[in-house]
Amino acid sequence: MKRNLKLMFVLLSFSFVIQSQTRIEVRAAKAYKQKNYTEAIEKYNAISTEKQLTSKQLLNLANSYYKIRDYNNAAKGYMSCISNGNTLSLRLPAYNNYLQSLKLSNSDEDSITSVINTISSILSQEVTKRYDFIKEERTKENPFSKTITSYEIKNLDINSKKSDFGVAILPDSTVMFSSSREDKSYNYIYKKIKQPFINIYKAKLKNDNSIDTLTLDKYTKSSMMHTSSPFYDSLYNRFFYTQSHKEKNKLKFKNSKSNFRIVFGFLDANKQLKKVNYYPEKTDGYSYGHPFFDKKTKRLYFTSDMPGGFGGTDIYYILMNKEGFISDPVNLGEKVNSFANEMFPSTFDNRLYFSSDLFIGKGGLDVYSSGIKNNKFEYPLRLNDSINSSADDFDYKIVPQQDQDKQKKRGYISSNRKGGKGSDDIYSFTEYKKIKQVKVSGFILQKIIDSIKIQKTSITIPKATITISKKEGKIIDTIASNKQGKYSIELPIGSDYVFKVDKKGYDGTLDTVNLTNKDDLTPVSKDFHLIKIGPITFEYDDTTITEPAKKLLKLVTDYLKKYPEDKVKLESHADARGRTAYNDTLSIKRAESVKEYLKSEKVNSDRIEIKGFGEQEIKNDCIDGVKCSDKDHKENRKTYFIFIPNDLK
Repeated sequence: MKRNLKLMFVLLSFSFVIQSQTRIEVRAAKAYKQKNYTEAIEKYNAISTEKQLTSKQLLNLANSYYKIRDYNNAAKGYMSCISNGNTLSLRLPAYNNYLQSLKLSNSDEDSITSVINTISSILSQEVTKRYDFIKEERTKENPFSKTITSYEIKNLDINSKKSDFGVAILPDSTVMFSSSREDKSYNYIYKKIKQPFINIYKAKLKNDNSIDTLTLDKYTKSSMMHTSSPFYDSLYNRFFYTQSHKEKNKLKFKNSKSNFRIVFGFLDANKQLKKVNYYPEKTDGYSYGHPFFDKKTKRLYFTSDMPGGFGGTDIYYILMNKEGFISDPVNLGEKVNSFANEMFPSTFDNRLYFSSDLFIGKGGLDVYSSGIKNNKFEYPLRLNDSINSSADDFDYKIVPQQDQDKQKKRGYISSNRKGGKGSDDIYSFTEYKKIKQVKVSGFILQKIIDSIKIQKTSITIPKATITISKKEGKIIDTIASNKQGKYSIELPIGSDYVFKVDKKGYDGTLDTVNLTNKDDLTPVSKDFHLIKIGPITFEYDDTTITEPAKKLLKLVTDYLKKYPEDKVKLESHADARGRTAYNDTLSIKRAESVKEYLKSEKVNSDRIEIKGFGEQEIKNDCIDGVKCSDKDHKENRKTYFIFIPNDLK
């Protein structure tokens, strides 16, 4: 009898253990289904101490770690699934989570590439093209752009320790944004995920695009619902936002997912909806959110996990006029959507901006831009690394400005990147597009010219004045050569520049630096030679070519004969004695006299330009009213020669 009782006790104990273990498994599965990921992790780990987890349990555990952003353990969990023979149930979203976990836990590139190669055979053609397109944009050697994009990004003072994201701006500078900031006076805590409900708040926008914290107020009424992603339609004065669905004062779930839909209506004077509308009118067990109305195309873009998509959440649009919807929803297609999650659409200047957690990004949600041509969407590009981090970067919106500068764009982005104030923070950004610059440098050297020969030398000329201008004449900068005769300047590519080099005692020179077709940033080396000719001097109130002047003009004609394609510019001056108008005419006559002399020496007139400055550029102190010797006045009665190479004609 005792033996039978003992055996019965052992069997009952074993049965109790089996039943207890079964209850833990049920609790683990229930916690996972209800999104209580912390409890699910606790229960699955407890089960693993007694026996090996099933393939489904391993996957649930890995997904739970991923959901709470413990990416190190998530990556280990997905690896355990694969090691256990479960190839993540051949579900691409699970592989996507695995790849994201590897990236976000700073795994090496080879490990990530190895996983990508593993799933390459089951990727769709469009996803493969997107991956290759992003990879090519990063690695191809010569996609040279003449502009460079940079960003100034600021974390806003309005951010809290909780989640703050999504900005909408109204015409009176009211700012609406989403936040889960905790305030027990009107905020409820959603206990299953230990997060406060999300509500919409309002404040005033400052002139510098920051948000005034002193004007902060709650917009949505207290409720057991999430309310987020506000958007203002400036065309019809409508307001949109996303709201969760509830029944009997509890959030409505289907297939372990909370359901959302879009709320919208016209605004009254108090910024309240005159009549509340919903899209869809009746909840269908799926989610619809992140509304953005493009007033140019009359498209309401939104995010949904409705059936018929490519997996995860997809981006759709539906045509909409003032009265309401006038089409069925249209999926943006596989160039934009994938088996991962695409969300937070916005448009600006014929481009779609959105976020995606597809494995081709840096990690988490990344912001992409897709061109819209003929109502079709191009393969998306990933935005600048200043916009995209290894964390979640989303809700990128460019704010139209009254006088939109094409080289500057302003807007807002939300991110949970390092260095923020809370879970998600709102950042303002200013995007600058600058033309790339290249270094142009060289030496100012002496060129000796006499009646026998023209000789370039290595003798440098310090403190020469270099005036750089566009070919149409706009002066860009004026610099000087240093003590060693060297100059250096950074110039924007995409234009040709005229360099005019002058130095007292030398005749100036003009030459070009061609950067119009420059397709790299290799520094440009360019030397300039100043010629030792002239200027010639005239007697007082006279235009006659003197004998000393003829000797110098012989050098000029020799030079022009040696370089038959070049031109010469004659710049003539007068001293300050006499009337200004008379001196203007006198200087022109002196230039014409030199021109006639050169023509007599067989120099074609179309190679000679003249300009008279009168007394506009006195070289010393001998201006009107100042008594000077004739020798001093003589310094101002000169004609200078500027030689113009053939490519500047």
